[in-house]
Amino acid sequence: ARSAGLFLTTLPFFAMVTKSPQARARRPKSKEARSAVLFTFVLALSVGLAVAFLCGWHIFLTLTAQTTIEFYGNHTLRHRAKAKGIIYRNPYDQGMRKNWAHVFGPGHPLLALLPSRRKPSAPPWPSPSAVRRFHNSLHQNRGGGNVLNIV
Repeated sequence: ARSAGLFLTTLPFFAMVTKSPQARARRPKSKEARSAVLFTFVLALSVGLAVAFLCGWHIFLTLTAQTTIEFYGNHTLRHRAKAKGIIYRNPYDQGMRKNWAHVFGPGHPLLALLPSRRKPSAPPWPSPSAVRRFHNSLHQNRGGGNVLNIV
């Protein structure tokens, strides 16, 4: 079923570029139909390249133990250190394998493509005590400038 879907999806594109009489019979006859097929192909290719770029970017960030914001901060620190003749190293970088295992677990790297069954280390919502500490710190620093103490 999967290969049949792939065949039916790519058939119009192969029919447009092949010279065989059978392929010419399946080729879209009108200029509007050919334009629609070409537009769909260009649009799908563009979206596919954008998604592939984002996937590669996030794999790079995972392997180097950074978020997007940390990447820019580390980039600045690296250039400042280079100007002083020092080599800057991200303090959270433990090497590619350990960084990958920290995010996806110690299993085979291809298992990262499957849904995870690991229990989260913390719930995805703040605890009531953390919320109280946050609100208390806001009220304590109301007149004291831009200091926010979250402990």
